[in-house]
Amino acid sequence: MNPIRSLHQSAAEFSVFGDVAKAKGKMDEAKLFYQKAFELEKDAAQRMSDDKNDHLNRCILLRSAAALAYHAGLYEEAERYIELTSSENPPDFIKNELDEIAALVKNTKPVTGRNGQLDIEGTLSSATESEITVVEKNGSTTYSIRVPAQKLKEIVREFFLETVRISASAGPDGLYLLKKINKAA
Repeated sequence: MNPIRSLHQSAAEFSVFGDVAKAKGKMDEAKLFYQKAFELEKDAAQRMSDDKNDHLNRCILLRSAAALAYHAGLYEEAERYIELTSSENPPDFIKNELDEIAALVKNTKPVTGRNGQLDIEGTLSSATESEITVVEKNGSTTYSIRVPAQKLKEIVREFFLETVRISASAGPDGLYLLKKINKAA
C-alpha cells in the first residue's frame, strides 16, 4: 500500500473510533480520535502531488481534513482547509460539501470577540486542581477554563453538572481564564 493511502486509511480508522466514542458520550475521547485522524489526513493531503491526474484525490483529502478538523473542534484549522480546498478549484460536489462544513463551523464555533472574549452556555462536567471543563449545550465542543484555586471548590459545589453561562477571556498562553459564571436560565 502506498504511504498516502495508508495515511488515509489510518485517518478513516481513527475517525470511526471517534464516532464510537461520541456515540458513547465520551466527547473528550472522541475529540482526541478526531484530532489524530485530522493530523493523518492532513499529512496524506500534503504528500499528494499537484499533478493534474491527482487533482480530485487531493481535493477529497483536503475536504476530508477540513471535516475532521471540525469534528475535532479545531475550527480555525477547519476554516483554513476549507479555504485551501476552495482555492484548488474543486468539483461542484466538493464545493457543496465545503459549504456544508463551513456552515457547521459557523454555527458551532464559539462566539469570541476580537478581545479574546468567550461566551458560552453548557454543562460543567469536571474539574481539576486549576480548571473546569464545560461541555457546550449541543455537546459538540468541550472547553477547559482556568479558575483561581481559591474559587474552584465553591464553583464546583454550586455548579457541578448544572447548565451554566460562562464568560472567559483568552490568556497570553491561549487558555481561557474564567471571568464570570452563572446558572443558565
